Amino acid sequence: MNRLPEHRRAIHARTWARTWRHADFDPIERWPGRPRRWETAADIALALAIGVGLTLWMWEAMA
Repeated sequence: MNRLPEHRRAIHARTWARTWRHADFDPIERWPGRPRRWETAADIALALAIGVGLTLWMWEAMA
């Protein structure tokens, strides 16, 4: 019912296949959501390991 033929879509600024839906443009969408607590802890542990590794590497290079 709401579909335009291919040759008329661009004329009427309808370049997508379906009509407008409010849910498609929802600014308060909860996806992908907050990171889990263990993911945050793993990120912090990885950052600390990289920092300690780079510090030891630079310390070794200056010695």
